[in-house]
Amino acid sequence: IMEDLYVVFTMECRVPSLKAQFDAPQTWEQSARSIDGFCTLMLNNGFAVTLLASPECAEEQSPLLEEFWGKRVEVGLYVDPPSIRGSKYKRDLGTYGVDEQRDIIEESMHRFADALGRRPRSFRAAQFSASDATYQLLYSLGFTQGSLSSPGRNLPRRSAVWVDAPNFPHYVDPSNRLKVGSLEFLEIPLSTMREGRTLYAGMVPELVIESGDFESVHKPIIDALLASLESEGAEFKAICATTSNHVDYRSDTKVVKSVETMINYLQNLEDRYRIIPTTMITLHERYREYYLEKSRADG
Repeated sequence: IMEDLYVVFTMECRVPSLKAQFDAPQTWEQSARSIDGFCTLMLNNGFAVTLLASPECAEEQSPLLEEFWGKRVEVGLYVDPPSIRGSKYKRDLGTYGVDEQRDIIEESMHRFADALGRRPRSFRAAQFSASDATYQLLYSLGFTQGSLSSPGRNLPRRSAVWVDAPNFPHYVDPSNRLKVGSLEFLEIPLSTMREGRTLYAGMVPELVIESGDFESVHKPIIDALLASLESEGAEFKAICATTSNHVDYRSDTKVVKSVETMINYLQNLEDRYRIIPTTMITLHERYREYYLEKSRADG
């Protein structure tokens, strides 16, 4: 029987930085070009997109986000405490206690909803920063899924410790972020190469589109992940790639070629899997259906 392989492409829509950070846009115009170019490229190739927008991005670029939201594009919330306008929080989300995390997420969520007229249901924090309290907190605030983990990443200073985290979509343990559990918040991990090689201080190879070319960077991660999912007998399989709104998906031919090669490679896996492009929220619907059918069959 052909197995389903879900494919989730995400984009972190960050706040422009004048400090010429390598991973943030420098202007809102650059951000708009990037978001528009990425969504267009993906949709033209038959894939879906989950945009994870900072509250500032939701406010500044609401017409653009509203235009895409719905056409196989979902817009979720991206939270980076130090970049929130007027923020007194200078560290990554997971380093704070539960009350401060609640303040940060609630404020961001309300600003997002005011700007776009809809509440976000999917979530990611900058630097994949989270504590054991984060999942339960998100769930209590109405979030139903997210991509908070980068399995293998080990950055204690940023509270981004995901050593041995599951590398497949799963319901979470409300009090231990590294465990599968019964809280109906679906975690969709970023695809990484957990074992084998650490790149530098606590980082592992991650499926970040602009991090290199397909053959030397992306393909080894995808192949290692699929091999790991097979060997561990993961029933529900997904690949999750990410990028950010500083990349020029309209005219950077190198990065566009990288994406097209990746898409082509995924489509060529169709002799082994049924490839299903999806947003985070739709992936959760499929996850529920899958386990409902399974329990009926078992029952």
